[in-house]
Amino acid sequence: MRTTALEEFKKISAVPRRSYYNEKIVAFCLEHAKELGLETYYDEKNMNVLIRRPAAKGKEDHPGIVLQGHLDMVEQTDPDIQHDWDNDGLELVIDGDTLSANGTTLGADNGVAAAIAFALLQDETLQNPPLEVLLTTNEEVGMDSVKDADLSYLKGKYLFNLDGGEEGCFVTGCCGGQTLKISIPEEREDVSGSAYTLTVTGLNGGHSGIEIGTERANAIKLLGQLLFDLSKKYNVYIADITAEGKDNAISKEACCDIIIKDVHDAASVGMLLSESEKKLQKIFRMADTGLKVKFDAKGNTENCKAYTLEQSKKIVALLENLPFGVLHHDQSLDGNIETSCNLGLIEKDDHQNAIVASIRSSVAERITEVADSIKALASLCGASVESDGKAYPAWLPDPSSPLIPLFKNKYKEMYGKEASAGPIHAGLECGYILLNSNLEAAISTGPDISNEHTTKESLSIGSLERTYEFIKAVIESV
Repeated sequence: MRTTALEEFKKISAVPRRSYYNEKIVAFCLEHAKELGLETYYDEKNMNVLIRRPAAKGKEDHPGIVLQGHLDMVEQTDPDIQHDWDNDGLELVIDGDTLSANGTTLGADNGVAAAIAFALLQDETLQNPPLEVLLTTNEEVGMDSVKDADLSYLKGKYLFNLDGGEEGCFVTGCCGGQTLKISIPEEREDVSGSAYTLTVTGLNGGHSGIEIGTERANAIKLLGQLLFDLSKKYNVYIADITAEGKDNAISKEACCDIIIKDVHDAASVGMLLSESEKKLQKIFRMADTGLKVKFDAKGNTENCKAYTLEQSKKIVALLENLPFGVLHHDQSLDGNIETSCNLGLIEKDDHQNAIVASIRSSVAERITEVADSIKALASLCGASVESDGKAYPAWLPDPSSPLIPLFKNKYKEMYGKEASAGPIHAGLECGYILLNSNLEAAISTGPDISNEHTTKESLSIGSLERTYEFIKAVIESV
């Protein structure tokens, strides 16, 4: 009996593989391929794994195919879950057709690529042309392994990226992007007064490209709105501000320690925040039904190091006015998202805090435009801005690509319904791979995955199997 893509995904999920820590999953893939007697090549500099399966008899002269996906995953953990991302595999949960992980991200984005590829490599019935599998690393943190890689070792003609989806929706292009860090100067003083902790929690979060148009709330933005509401009545000094997360995930929890010097009582502060919470819950009544504002009175504090009042006001102005969400739609009739900005996290070190913003657009000039507006706002607020070097190019759609009719016709033949094909508002490695190789065309697909980059991430098991069968049929049609 052949191995299934689900069985291969279970094997992959047993190996830790968060971004920047890919050594164990790379070793697993190389060893797995060698056990299958397949030719392998390891690009040690870029941590790319290449596996080759010879063409079936009679298919030697057909155009070669490269199946591609990344191995790393975004690590997110629910507050009540203990998970060692360096050593523990995922605890998978199957509920009917749905596969998820217990309290963590699932990593279906993009572990399904390697799972489908390994199942195909072992399929003795597959009548394939020359077949290569390219497994990349650190995609989630800037597409590091393909950015500057010489991919001329790829012999194929067509790239099938397996980082797309949903099922029956074929991706033919994607946006480019840039990540900025807005650093806040450490202008602090000793402050005495009543201390409070504000926490925005219960949000869904989500992929900063795929879910950016769903009107989901961003915890960093909401924290800015709460602080702004408080600042209308009180002199608010910010002592500490945190928002853990990823630049490519919508912030789902943020926390701030503040000090108020004015004459007041905790009940009045709590009442004001309760009104703000109701306002936000009404605004996000459908997109984030679990939204909560937690308010904890800490009592009086003496000589606590906090940002000066002027600097605190500037931080509030930054949080309140930094762009988040969809900024522009495509000017064509389809009206797809063209440009967006996400606030993913607030980084902290010994010297300063930095708000991390991720800009996406299919138009490079728009990225520059949004970056310039952020720099102008930061300048007014006394903050500095720098790029983290994670800019990536757009993959421009090619309407004449032979892969589009190939995929759409095969889908209709197999399932009796029309498939869609077009660009998406997310970053894929195809742009870099086409730029750095001799491949002539690319297309992306994948199974149904929900809530990527969140602890609610799930994969349809049936869709995974259908995607496997579909990719197999397309391969045999080339």
